[in-house]
Amino acid sequence: MNSCLQCLNNVHSVMKYFRSNAHLHELNGSSPTAGKLACSVFGDLSQALWSGAEFSSTRPVELKRVVGKLASRFVGYDQHDAQEFLRFLLDGLHEDLNRILKKPAYYEIPDRPHAPERDLSDEYWQYYIQRNASALSEQFCGQLRSEVTCQTCSHRSICFDLPVPKKAKGGAIRFGAFKSTSSNEDTSMCTVHDCLRAYTEEEHMKDEDAFYCAKCKTHRSVVKSICLQRCPNVLVLHLKRFSYSTFSRDKVSTAVKFPTEGLEIKEFCSKDNICNYTLFECRNPENGNWYDFNDETVSALKKPNAASASAYILFYQRKGQSAK
Repeated sequence: MNSCLQCLNNVHSVMKYFRSNAHLHELNGSSPTAGKLACSVFGDLSQALWSGAEFSSTRPVELKRVVGKLASRFVGYDQHDAQEFLRFLLDGLHEDLNRILKKPAYYEIPDRPHAPERDLSDEYWQYYIQRNASALSEQFCGQLRSEVTCQTCSHRSICFDLPVPKKAKGGAIRFGAFKSTSSNEDTSMCTVHDCLRAYTEEEHMKDEDAFYCAKCKTHRSVVKSICLQRCPNVLVLHLKRFSYSTFSRDKVSTAVKFPTEGLEIKEFCSKDNICNYTLFECRNPENGNWYDFNDETVSALKKPNAASASAYILFYQRKGQSAK
């Protein structure tokens, strides 16, 4: 929880939004918490983190209590998946601050294989923003392009998922194709680009994973591929650090090399979408310095280690968006 809160509070746009109390004017009273999570919990915590005494610390007791009340899996002090908590917190804050008070009715966008992709992408995007518009979605929301090709008739089905990330292999989004090892074994090294290649590589789906083909009118073996259609202003990459089997959970200790400047992801984007990112995980948005947060202890860093066996969530800011 601490790592997620520190990273979120070092996103310049998020920090600026809550410190200026802009969130108080956009509370959605019809959300599950009636705006309480954004107003009297996260908002107050952000104010305390940025306006407290130089050598003081803050305990997020109220946030822990409210989150536990909303989701019983977070009750107590057992370790939880940071990515799961981050997703829950972002979803909750978004609903509390959603400017769309009356959402239009759901409808299914039909499969139109011969329509221009840009038109389809825009239709999916407009459908989403007609129902979702908040300071959080403006920063963290993007769009995935998903293409499924039938292996029998070659029929292609293209859709655009919202937001990024939404669909992932095996449940939650995890960029990783690491060799699973115990924590005391020698490990190799891979890069963030290796992880992204593994996530976006073609996936052959058959048998119980077969897709329904609109042309064949039955379930068929397919090849599925994904790429980024629209890049979010803030890209959050979650590295898979645990490998699960029927009876055990093993720590994945592969060192992952990641750039702190100039993360180029053109290879993983649609042809008309080029993005460049800068790592900022716990980089102070006001002075540009790096810090290491370890519970109540904070220490300055010259620069984070660009290859780590412990990094599991990376926050990247889209270049040209840092001041927004």
